[in-house]
Amino acid sequence: MDKKMLQAYFLLLLATGIWGGNLVVGKVATAYFPPFTLALLRWSIALLILLPFSWRRLCKEWNIIVRYKWVLVGMSIFGISGYNALLYYALNHTTSINAAVVNSITPVFIAAFSFFILRQTLKIGQILGIAISVLGIVLTVSQGSWEKLIELRFNVGDLLVIAAVICWSIYSVLLKKYAVVLPRFSAFFFTVMLAVISLAGLSATERPDISVLFKWNGTVWFILLYIGIAAAIVSFLAWNVAIERVGAATAGIFYNLIPLFSISFAVIFLGEPVLWYQISGGTMVIAGVLVSVIPFSRNELTTKRILMVLRRNRGI
Repeated sequence: MDKKMLQAYFLLLLATGIWGGNLVVGKVATAYFPPFTLALLRWSIALLILLPFSWRRLCKEWNIIVRYKWVLVGMSIFGISGYNALLYYALNHTTSINAAVVNSITPVFIAAFSFFILRQTLKIGQILGIAISVLGIVLTVSQGSWEKLIELRFNVGDLLVIAAVICWSIYSVLLKKYAVVLPRFSAFFFTVMLAVISLAGLSATERPDISVLFKWNGTVWFILLYIGIAAAIVSFLAWNVAIERVGAATAGIFYNLIPLFSISFAVIFLGEPVLWYQISGGTMVIAGVLVSVIPFSRNELTTKRILMVLRRNRGI
């Protein structure tokens, strides 16, 4: 495994770790800001920080931006404004742990979109990795009890998280497809600009209480700095760089680490106890990620080969 691949895996760990914390921080933030306004603040902060570093690049590479403007519009709608608006809105109706658990289906959607849109075949290690990781998440959310798994109920917030997951999966596939032709920083800056415009319109419908702006405390400042710098800039750039190197399907499997990070942060910062099913489920998630990145032999099975075998057996 070369150095660039190791760096890509580290960047994926960094991105998912930050996003795991974002679910916890975002839940706390719902007590201070309505969801669309929170998303607007997040990306407005990111835009202001990126502005002095990206404006000249954007002007220099404007011809490329214009050529792929509709692709970037789609990436902005699905990956930034749509995903964040849906996720923060969902956190008003569900818990951060539930949101993290539902997020674990992301690799399935990314793998599906990668196969049908990019024609990217899945290796047997990736298929096994997805299966093991999802089983680990199921063990965690069910608390190791079949009865609790049966009694598990999904509310409107969980359904909104699924919608957010679909948006993110589309973004990831678009990113992989056009990563070679799009300038990394100016394209990201342009999508953020578009997202701020669309989120401003959504925020206006909420009529946010501006008095909150004059009652900021340490918690509010931490929330805004975390979501505006770590969760918006650092994590997105880390994810974007990594996905160019390893592909959308492999990167998607790392997304299963988000619930693990969320639970860990809850234990560390909120003092919640560590239970056996959390340790077991977390171990399975990590094992699934490791299986997905371990190189197999050249003769390994892929989704394409599996489909060919099935068609032969069916005589089609």
